Amino acid sequence: MTITAGLRYTDNDKSAQSNFGVFASPIALFSPTNFIDMLTLNEMIAAGASDPRIVAAPVPNFMLEPKQSLNELAGKIGLDYQFHDNMLLYASYSRGFKSGGFDTRALAALNGDAGKPVGPEFLDAFEVGLKSNPNENLQINMAAFYYDWQDAQIFSVIDGVPAFTNIPASRILGLDADLQWIPSEGWLISVSVGLLNSKITDIGNLTGVTEGHDLSNTPDISGNAQISRKITVGNTQILLSTHARYVGERFEGVDASKDFATTKEAIFELGIRADITFEEQSPFSLSLWVNNLTGEQYCIEKRLQDPPSGGAMPGLISGTVNCTPSDGKAMFGVSGRVEF
Repeated sequence: MTITAGLRYTDNDKSAQSNFGVFASPIALFSPTNFIDMLTLNEMIAAGASDPRIVAAPVPNFMLEPKQSLNELAGKIGLDYQFHDNMLLYASYSRGFKSGGFDTRALAALNGDAGKPVGPEFLDAFEVGLKSNPNENLQINMAAFYYDWQDAQIFSVIDGVPAFTNIPASRILGLDADLQWIPSEGWLISVSVGLLNSKITDIGNLTGVTEGHDLSNTPDISGNAQISRKITVGNTQILLSTHARYVGERFEGVDASKDFATTKEAIFELGIRADITFEEQSPFSLSLWVNNLTGEQYCIEKRLQDPPSGGAMPGLISGTVNCTPSDGKAMFGVSGRVEF
């Protein structure tokens, strides 16, 4: 049995200086029907009008100096128990944190949020697991974990306004398993699977965040698989492999009312690869590969571009959904390598 423990103390002080100002736009001095383009503006100046780009006075600037101090203990304690030569059980508890920060965007300043530090986040992580080698050709690892997340930092659209803020409490339950198997000489099969269940358990007085909602980008299931075969032809080594990746459905946002726009569909990608080494000690190697063999197309990012009517910004009523798509095509490639 092995016990491992560690402790860390952090004393962290942060400050920032941000200078913000807003200048009157020339368009504010003319109606939209008159302020058509620079040609119209130049014609008006030529006719004797003053240049609004010169006479427009700036709104006085203001300085923000947000500050934040952090004094925290963090650490880990772990227990390993090897009850067989090729089997290890372990359990651990760790506590960590991420320092806070400041939202110094111009939009945050105009909303009155730039001077408010975003607080640090804390994570209490509990994990139990098994590492095993039933025989020399098989390795199996499994782990179960629970994360208690306090004041998670998120950047999200809150009531139509992009904001950097803290979610008071959330949690994640998870299972991981991976297997590596050599069924016969030259072959290797590896598979890994992850299961997640995340939930926001306390939203405090936040608006635009739904209690009980999943955390952003936490799919219920994900996995990878690879099958490879090593072939020797004379002095040439060829490693052939195929790999697959699956990521389940997940949400970009944390507001249930916008799930219709921010839900990212599940994806499945398949690829093949051949790595060629011409001699055992040769400095030359060549790789041929195909990614996304099935031509899977999906939204890399999917967001509600602006809020539906009735929100904090009722002037933006289109509710446009923005999807940044993948290419959706197989990608073929060749690469070479020389070591010297």
